[in-house]
Amino acid sequence: MYPTVHLYNCGVCLKAERKFQCGWCSMEGRCTLRQHCPMSNPYTSRWLHLASTNVKCTNPRITEVGH
Repeated sequence: MYPTVHLYNCGVCLKAERKFQCGWCSMEGRCTLRQHCPMSNPYTSRWLHLASTNVKCTNPRITEVGH
């Protein structure tokens, strides 16, 4: 089992070790491998990963606030 299933948000998913090839599937709101992320049309991908340029997670979630 790939560790992507345990990465619950886009920011955490994109920080995973590159060897796991994790990416954020914005269509499904989960961390997954590219081949498991459906595409809305063949020319645009809804899968984000750090190797892409200008990667920004949509709907960021604050999980910790420092003092």
